[in-house]
Parts: sequence; C-alpha cells; structure tokens
Amino acid sequence: MDTLSKDELRYEIAEQKAIADYLDAKTAHIDRIVETIDTQIEKLKELRKTLINDVVTGKIKVSQ
Repeated sequence: MDTLSKDELRYEIAEQKAIADYLDAKTAHIDRIVETIDTQIEKLKELRKTLINDVVTGKIKVSQ
C-alpha cells in the first residue's frame, strides 16, 4: 500500500481546494443564470396575463 508523504499530501489538499473553489465559482454562476431565467419567466407570465386580459376586455383588437 502506497503512503503519501507530507509534501504529496499537502499538494493533494491544495489541488482539492483549488477544484472546490473552481466548482463553487461555477455553481454560483449557474445559480445567477437560473435566477435570471426564473425572473424572466415570471415577467413573461405577467405579460401573458396582461395580454389575455387586454384581449378579453377589448383593449386590444384581434383580427382573424
């Protein structure tokens, strides 16, 4: 069974920390993208409701 020296172990820990930091940054970026998309979806839902209301109440004329 191979054992790691203190230097090798220190290197592996540093590498794992770098990987974890990278993943944290990417995850935060993805979270911001998801939040932006969710906000856009909510705005589109509100616009849809407004459009339907305007058509039903005659504020917007729909031609066939």
